[in-house]
Amino acid sequence: MQLEEADNALRGDLYNILFERLIEDPYSDVREELRRAVWTREWHLPLDALVYEPALFCKELKSRVLDGPWYGPYDLIERVSSVLKDIPVFDSPFGDEGEDAETEYDSFEESVNEALEENASAYRLISGCVVPIADDCELQSVEESLGLAAGFLEASRHMENALELLSHRPNPDYANSVKESISAVEAACRVVAGNEKAVLSDALKKLRADGRVHPALADGWVKIYGFTGDEGGIRHASKREGLHVDFCLAKYMLVSCSAFVNYLVQMDR
Repeated sequence: MQLEEADNALRGDLYNILFERLIEDPYSDVREELRRAVWTREWHLPLDALVYEPALFCKELKSRVLDGPWYGPYDLIERVSSVLKDIPVFDSPFGDEGEDAETEYDSFEESVNEALEENASAYRLISGCVVPIADDCELQSVEESLGLAAGFLEASRHMENALELLSHRPNPDYANSVKESISAVEAACRVVAGNEKAVLSDALKKLRADGRVHPALADGWVKIYGFTGDEGGIRHASKREGLHVDFCLAKYMLVSCSAFVNYLVQMDR
């Protein structure tokens, strides 16, 4: 798997996908909006130097995607994703009449993920973030935890934060990603336990006492919570020096916490 690298075949496939979105039908208002977003918000180039001529923009795009840092194509994909989600339907050249911006983004996400899978990339595009997770079951669990119902919005926000911190390139923030993951579980437990001020351990004890969570499962998550907050743990920045948080641990916590959050949501229905 290509982790923190991108070979020529992968770069070429991603370039072609970006070319279709940014260059083809060059005088489309949506294409222009996408190019403007990339030029000013991704490449941080002066607006008065914005290249409106598609051929010149294409040259810049090709240089950055094919010859730039390994994470350059992924940053561009995230920028294009953020714009696609906000495009109103009447400006859309990407789908059939009646499709909304989410459908347009879904089409883009599908194309990107097909290219990533075919080229053995360790990354996938999910909810607008290119994340280092390639397993379908893990992706499904994380994605489910990002779109929870109104009562669990705080849990979803923590999961979104954990995902973004894990996907930072070239320097992911693994420690704070773990912190956000366990905070999502805590937020979900508060809802199910009916106590919006409870810490995770107290909320789990309530669920255990009510017979809603098996004692062994509750005890396990109490210990995980303790692990993230003990001496040298994760949740307290001043004590973080004693614990090495790497990609494997951060990914494990993201996926495990998303699964437990989803379990708690199902329990509450």
